Amino acid sequence: GPQADLKQLAEYWGATLHYYPSRLTEWLFDFHLRVNRDPRGIESLREDVPLIVAYAISPEPPSPPDTTLPEDAPPGDAAESP
Repeated sequence: GPQADLKQLAEYWGATLHYYPSRLTEWLFDFHLRVNRDPRGIESLREDVPLIVAYAISPEPPSPPDTTLPEDAPPGDAAESP
């Protein structure tokens, strides 16, 4: 499954990359994210990457929700509020 794929990728890249450049890269990403007002830094990236990859490799990405209102919707419906 996806978890096994991610584990296999991590093992592969862990064996091929040197420790110091990956530490430096992690620090730079963390610094970049925190400077750009993401208080969680690299932790947010660690959560986002698997989601982005799963979305990218999904056979058919989900359709965006239909946000159109029916023609007979009363004025001031919740979808129109800010």
